[in-house]
Amino acid sequence: MPVQFKIKEAVFYYPEGWQDVTLERFLQSLDSVEAKKPAVLKDLQAANSDTIRKQVLDGIDYDVYGLEIMPYFLLYTAFWTGCPIDTLGKVKTDVLEALYKQIETNFNRSIGDSKTATPTIDHNGQTWYLPEKHMVKSTVNEFIELSQYEHKAKQLKQNQLSVLPEMLCILLKKTPGGGYNPECLKRKPLFMSLTMDKVFQVSFFFLKLNMKLKQNFLIYTALNRLNYLQSNAGPVH
Repeated sequence: MPVQFKIKEAVFYYPEGWQDVTLERFLQSLDSVEAKKPAVLKDLQAANSDTIRKQVLDGIDYDVYGLEIMPYFLLYTAFWTGCPIDTLGKVKTDVLEALYKQIETNFNRSIGDSKTATPTIDHNGQTWYLPEKHMVKSTVNEFIELSQYEHKAKQLKQNQLSVLPEMLCILLKKTPGGGYNPECLKRKPLFMSLTMDKVFQVSFFFLKLNMKLKQNFLIYTALNRLNYLQSNAGPVH
């Protein structure tokens, strides 16, 4: 449930977590907010140790903070709260910083809750099913579907998050163990209202599935090659 706060008696809300954000809103944020993130904040986000994080923080000077970071805090907070930039621009800097950090903390905390794999996703009054088995099959449709899994997984790993709607269309089935449907991409508008906690659940499942599929595909290919060699082997003299 979104968290309420006030600025001069005006009421606004920010997300308590990804469960308060739709896929459509998330994709909008990629262009409106994420694309404008200062390089220093990207470096800080990518830091994988306290030592590197301290080096990045120590390199931030007053000009960078005032000319790049604070304007981004303003843009980010306005986007996720709906509070006009003009209104936010009149609050004290520590208030803006606190709002920004709280929203970031809420998102980071709630994404961990999405890592639990579930076999179904409920959306728009319907239950959608994830693949039950991690296996490689040999029909044309199944080969196409497997190829799409691989392609979308590569894009996700490259942080091409705009691929999320197509990933949902391919992965979520109307029936347990449902097969590939060439018309599935027409469901994209339907999934734009799916909340991001569920999108992340499917994404984590998808990447895990893809790793298993790649392993199975190597085994499948090796067995086919072995069968070919055995069936074409000449007589032993």
